[in-house]
Amino acid sequence: MKLSIESGIYILLSFGLLFTILYWYGDYHKSDKFKVFFTALGGIAILFSIFAIILQALNYKENITNNDIHFFETLSRDLIQDTLNLFIENQDMSYYYNDLIGVQRINENTIRNIDKENEISMLILSRFASIIYYIDQEGNTKRINSLKTRFEKVLNTFMKSPTFREYYMLYKQKLSGPETIKYFQKKYNI
Repeated sequence: MKLSIESGIYILLSFGLLFTILYWYGDYHKSDKFKVFFTALGGIAILFSIFAIILQALNYKENITNNDIHFFETLSRDLIQDTLNLFIENQDMSYYYNDLIGVQRINENTIRNIDKENEISMLILSRFASIIYYIDQEGNTKRINSLKTRFEKVLNTFMKSPTFREYYMLYKQKLSGPETIKYFQKKYNI
């Protein structure tokens, strides 16, 4: 039979109540053994309470860390999936996708759709901004750092595109927040 901390606390409280009743309705309170036993029981109850509080605090911290990591994983996954979906839904923009991932750069012979390029770039940059804001707010843990590395690989690949850099400059002037500007300044000197 497995006892939880809550069960242990209930058992101690039950014994405490039993001894309190015995104390009030009997002559046990006159015995030195009873006084020592009751004091020891009180001390044990306090130790169990402290132990329960410490375990609860550690469990809370672990839950917060896991929630943060899950949130960051979701942001990163959504960035990649949404970007791929944008290009799947707009197959005429494959030239821009190829430029972003470094397969084939846009040149003067490329037939471009500037409006769609702008829309796609702004959506991608807004997703990047959410992740950058999150990175700026979070501390460094081993799992968060590995996720940051993966995120930065994607961003580094996109930033090799001169076209995407131009759209970032437009995004910076019109829509960017201070965290994003600071991040790009520090990382890419732009």
